[in-house]
Amino acid sequence: MGQDLNVGSWVIVRHGCPIAYCFNGEEVEFRLGSRQDGVDFVFEVAALAAFVETSQEVLAELTRA
Repeated sequence: MGQDLNVGSWVIVRHGCPIAYCFNGEEVEFRLGSRQDGVDFVFEVAALAAFVETSQEVLAELTRA
């Protein structure tokens, strides 16, 4: 692949959006929304850990605000 990130679209995720996941070997696949109108994200484990860490920082900042 040669790139750290491949982007095909952007989405807005609102409260109540269905979120599902499954394991695919060394990666974790997330689906936001339904099969008909959703979007999929695929993370390597280390990238998912970095995303979760950043997400926790964002939530902490929002809580302080």
